[in-house]
Amino acid sequence: MEQQPDQTQGDSVEFDAIEPDLMKLAKFSASTGIPPSTVYDLLARDELEAVKIGRATFIRMESYARMLDRQRWKPKRAAAASKLAGP
Repeated sequence: MEQQPDQTQGDSVEFDAIEPDLMKLAKFSASTGIPPSTVYDLLARDELEAVKIGRATFIRMESYARMLDRQRWKPKRAAAASKLAGP
């Protein structure tokens, strides 16, 4: 899948994502719903990884997948069954 560049001024070209592993911070924030300030907090806590290319910050999507795996919640069967059964 080829990423189409966004034309800005004159001959300059800007990419929102570099396939397959990097996504520009603003696009990452918009597509995940995570506010940019929270993304910066996650970067500061080393829960996400980023790469700086010039002034642009790109989020490593692999680190986002690892973060989601760490956040995965699995209810215990006994606890879930007792809540469904009621008192």
